[in-house]
Amino acid sequence: VREWELVSSLERTDRFCEHLARHAISGVERVLRVYPFGPLADEAERRRVEERCRWEAQVLARIGQHPWVLDADPPFLDEAGICLPLEAFSGITLASWIDRHAKTLSGKRGLELRVAVFDRIAQAIEHAHAQGIVHRLLRPECILLENKAEAPDLRVTGFDLAKQLHSNQTVGLTTVHDERLRWAAPEVAQGFSNATPLSDQFALGALLGLLIASKPLFDSTAELLRLGGRVPPLRDLNPAVPQSYDTVVARMLSLRPADRFASLAEARAALARVLEGKESSAEPR
Repeated sequence: VREWELVSSLERTDRFCEHLARHAISGVERVLRVYPFGPLADEAERRRVEERCRWEAQVLARIGQHPWVLDADPPFLDEAGICLPLEAFSGITLASWIDRHAKTLSGKRGLELRVAVFDRIAQAIEHAHAQGIVHRLLRPECILLENKAEAPDLRVTGFDLAKQLHSNQTVGLTTVHDERLRWAAPEVAQGFSNATPLSDQFALGALLGLLIASKPLFDSTAELLRLGGRVPPLRDLNPAVPQSYDTVVARMLSLRPADRFASLAEARAALARVLEGKESSAEPR
């Protein structure tokens, strides 16, 4: 593909395929995401595919370089389709990281390691919000971590359907039953364009629950709605977790955006107080 030598095939979805690629001149390795044009694609379809890829590139460019957000180079057109070179970060998903390092992540020290990982994820999303970007579809598969328990490097990915708050244009899902909506905030599941920074806070609350309890607190946002918004206590899944964490997680997972923390900075501060053993001021509403 152009000046890129394809080293190996990595992933194929209904929207794109990814290859590990090496630049013929610089020798740098990137993940080359190719949005293919179908063999029968007309001009309108080709334009739609190109706009989707350029949207993701524009979002990542607005976020700028951040140590915990997957980086990208400008996209380019090729016979195969439109190509987006992404940072070649070798990592495992959040759920896999929790499973593989369960022994090290036990006890008080393990809880500190889990919260530290969450804080990095939250900082990355907080940075995106400051640039006018809302992820909308945060979920465990979007978090890649270095395969080690202590202070792993990580990347937040999956910004291809992010919302740009200051843009009149947008992208949407092709179906409301898309699996990527599994942990989306209720307002996002109801209307994809309804996303705000508080919507990402909801999804982060679900990720925090997974990190602390080692298991999802609920199967999906739809299930939480059926439960009337009652978040299961973390201790039901992990008896070693202090009860004070429930208050922070439950508030982040409030069904109404107005009942969540006013900002991610406020949520992170409340979590830090709980970790330090101080009484949290984040009372349920």
